[in-house]
Amino acid sequence: MVDITPLIARGSQIVDKYGNGGFVITGERYSSDLILFPDRTLILDDIREEVSELNISVIIERAEEVDILLYGGGESARFFSDELEKVLRKNKITVEVMNTGAACRTWNALLSEGRQIAAVLHTV
Repeated sequence: MVDITPLIARGSQIVDKYGNGGFVITGERYSSDLILFPDRTLILDDIREEVSELNISVIIERAEEVDILLYGGGESARFFSDELEKVLRKNKITVEVMNTGAACRTWNALLSEGRQIAAVLHTV
């Protein structure tokens, strides 16, 4: 039998489950929107409904550690404002917009590849 479990660095924040209004990240349950980094999970209690108002300063502060920002917009993809995307591009961060389920699956795949990623995940 061949083990195909991806090797993921110890301490990495893996998305175990999503749905029903929350997430299970590395065994811990969260019932709110999140920002994920490979080494930590941040709760977004005050995230605004409009993506254009999302405070991305915490991501920009770690821009040298982030090449790709996954944006899981809930049940469907919601897009960033042009202004917000310009700020991210200026900091050399590529934004990938998708629904939350796809963002969670993509997160785990990119994490297993050792990529420099962050994610904003809205609950579904």
